[in-house]
Amino acid sequence: PSARQEPWKRALWAALAGLALALAFDLPAVAAAVDRATGVTGLATLLKHLSGIAACAAGITWVTAPAPSPPAARCRPVLACRAATAITIAALLVLFAIAPQRETADLTGATAAQPAATASLLIFESYLGAAMAVATVLFGRVARQAGAGLLRWGLQLLSAGTASGAVYAMARCAVLVSALAGGAVPGGTGRAEIGRASCRERV
Repeated sequence: PSARQEPWKRALWAALAGLALALAFDLPAVAAAVDRATGVTGLATLLKHLSGIAACAAGITWVTAPAPSPPAARCRPVLACRAATAITIAALLVLFAIAPQRETADLTGATAAQPAATASLLIFESYLGAAMAVATVLFGRVARQAGAGLLRWGLQLLSAGTASGAVYAMARCAVLVSALAGGAVPGGTGRAEIGRASCRERV
């Protein structure tokens, strides 16, 4: 009940709920059930990405709430995040509508020969990386102003965690660009071989 009383608590719960949904839609059984129930191939992947974006946006709102800065300074990153979130969601919906959807366990490899699908993944990973980078800066700023002790250590740990998330997103973008250019996908195949891979399209 207390989560409904404070905006920053609602943001935290929204971030956790979005993350839980994203992880749920990533489960093969859940993804197959969603696609089968709706008759839309790849819908679970879209829902996973949208849930992750919502979690990131709520997370930025939560991080900025207790920051020791003037209200106007705290509002700027939140408003920028909301604008970026709206643009990202709109772009993902448009690309999902125009990109051919295929049933495959290797999403990175399967989209290598499809520019629209690759663009969708690049937009998602770029948003994720940017959100993690902003969170890293904010956590680091608050950690420097916190007193010595467990609070500072915890904030530094959160900053390190979000920094690793930003690096991961950058690495994913590099893999996607490499695959689109014809390079090999780590743990997967090159673009020429992907065209012959056993990806079957649902009817």
